[in-house]
Amino acid sequence: MTTFDQTAPATTAPASLPPAAQRRSSAPRRISSLARSELTVLVRNSVAAFYAVAMAPLMVLLMTTLPFWDDIANTAGAAMAVRALGMLAVFGVVMAVYFNLTSAAVARRENHALKQQMTGSARPWEILTALAVPNTVVYLLQLVVALGVIAWRMGMPPMTNPVVALVGALLGAVVFSLLAYATSAHTRTAEAAQLTTMPMMLVGLMISGAFVPASILPDTLLTVMQFLPVMPVNELVTIGLGGVTITGEELTLVDTFVQAARPVAVLVGWTVLAGIYVSKRMPIEPRR
Repeated sequence: MTTFDQTAPATTAPASLPPAAQRRSSAPRRISSLARSELTVLVRNSVAAFYAVAMAPLMVLLMTTLPFWDDIANTAGAAMAVRALGMLAVFGVVMAVYFNLTSAAVARRENHALKQQMTGSARPWEILTALAVPNTVVYLLQLVVALGVIAWRMGMPPMTNPVVALVGALLGAVVFSLLAYATSAHTRTAEAAQLTTMPMMLVGLMISGAFVPASILPDTLLTVMQFLPVMPVNELVTIGLGGVTITGEELTLVDTFVQAARPVAVLVGWTVLAGIYVSKRMPIEPRR
């Protein structure tokens, strides 16, 4: 089985430039070109496009049109808006990024696209970055749309520290992109991705703190969940947009940075671990 760390891209750098300088200058161009191709593939795949583009907005629409939603919005107001945004951040990163990217990675591997790309000048991290870009962009746009819809229905959340929320969304996309690639290593076909991603989609959502309120969880269980990759995304979005922890403790602007340190560190740690696993175990050739 050939993996990414066992391959070396061909070089087409002109002799007038040092190889390192050539790679740095052309990497953004290669990623942009590959990402445009991946976006075209995503748009042509109606099922993947639906999961990536429509799922989170439809969930917002469903939530905000339930008969009892007006009563909830009137009584909870901004607090409920923040909770809904945290829920959507988790749901979006699992569906739009993790599920879609697992299927895409398997499909590219099985139709030899990954192997063919490795014969060009693009390096492995550039190929994987480009593959993740369309789904990540769609995920971020979903959050923006959801913020607008929820603000319209329930009022704008406090927006205490949007930078923390943005960092949470971006780190979540990075972590779940890598987890998608790790899952693809154990998925034989794109159709089988519906099964191999199921544990994360079901268990991960349940332990995110978005669907089961963190305030009612035992302390030991809450501590464990905070070191898994799902809850930190919810925590950072909640801290940044609502100025509160997921257990409801109000925060000042300075407090938001302090409280964000642990979930950021957790996501960075998962990024490193998943990145090492992907580099060692993700195959580029079709599984026989």
